[in-house]
Amino acid sequence: MEVTLQKWGNSQGIRLSKSLLKDLGITTEKATFEVKVKNKELILKRKKESKLAQRFEGFDYEAYWDKWDNEHPGESKEVDWGKSVGKEIKW
Repeated sequence: MEVTLQKWGNSQGIRLSKSLLKDLGITTEKATFEVKVKNKELILKRKKESKLAQRFEGFDYEAYWDKWDNEHPGESKEVDWGKSVGKEIKW
């Protein structure tokens, strides 16, 4: 398959056909790619969508707070953001 580099606003772009995207398993309008140039060749590598749950997969919540308690004995976990300002002040 050949594609053509075309002017697109102030940039240039390459359009990918619907059938090519289907073959890649891309069904959403938005997809993110990593772009590299290697030996004067353009390489596009699709980045997997990262969901929040995946980012915290394997995270040990209890171990995190146990470590925090050991490093900050007797301190509150709450953050003091200072006095209320603006519309957050209740009338």
